[in-house]
Amino acid sequence: MKDKLPMIKIIFEDENIIIVDKPIGMLSHPDEKLKEIDILTELKTKKFDASHYAVINRLDFNTSGLVIVGKNTSAIKELNKASIERKIQKTYLCGVTGYFFSPSDTLVAYLLKDSTQSKVRISETEIANSQKIMTKYTVLQELNNMSLLEVELLTGKTHQIRAHLSHAGHPLLGDPLYGFPSVNKKIGLKTQALCAFRLHFHSIEESSVLYYLNNRDFKTTNIPFIHLFPNFKK
Repeated sequence: MKDKLPMIKIIFEDENIIIVDKPIGMLSHPDEKLKEIDILTELKTKKFDASHYAVINRLDFNTSGLVIVGKNTSAIKELNKASIERKIQKTYLCGVTGYFFSPSDTLVAYLLKDSTQSKVRISETEIANSQKIMTKYTVLQELNNMSLLEVELLTGKTHQIRAHLSHAGHPLLGDPLYGFPSVNKKIGLKTQALCAFRLHFHSIEESSVLYYLNNRDFKTTNIPFIHLFPNFKK
């Protein structure tokens, strides 16, 4: 058991949804094999009726940021529908190695899961069982051969940001799976510099139980690696 368990912070809550700020070192969903603390179990300790809650967007164990939890059947159905139809824009901040030739671009490649190593592989060309991925980035700051990026997933696949940027020659700082060990050691990061820092609801239909969230933005100011980019304004 860890000496200090990560704490969950609620950013927004009403009768339909909860938006939580997941810390590094917490699972999005219970996992019997890993036996680590997770969002739903943590909410059950705080909420009497949390047994039927559902996580809508999952983040990796060591990725921090905003996660949406549906509180009832109608909301869960509408949230899943909005997510599939890309009506919930998810924006990430990440720190990577190196500088980019283009200040903004959309990277396109193909992702193939490698279950034997619990990671994914990226290819420029389509191969058997691969999935097309698109990752849009904008450079916000450059410093000490590091870049701070704003990233939007135009597709949402396992480890997409981490693997795609590594394939492009710019692995995430601190990433133990896809990063540069020497760089990680130099800057003192043991987990990937990746945070789901903004959610934006848009194009929600008037008939939806979630219509009141249309054009709403939710952000976190808790970005664990932001000290590497001191001029960034949250």
